[in-house]
Amino acid sequence: MREIVITHNAANKLDALLEYLKSRWSEHVKENFIFKLEKTLSFIVSFPNASPRSDIKEGLQNVL
Repeated sequence: MREIVITHNAANKLDALLEYLKSRWSEHVKENFIFKLEKTLSFIVSFPNASPRSDIKEGLQNVL
């Protein structure tokens, strides 16, 4: 099974985005975003070749 690796930088940006959603919109909007993100990540793990290969680094896929 493949795994998704989230860089430290990406994790920081995600934390900032979640805080923004909660503060500017609502907890419900934040939770809905998390649900959709988890669904998308699950799809990527199940079908890792569904997105094109990265031109930047071998062995990586681009997530659109």
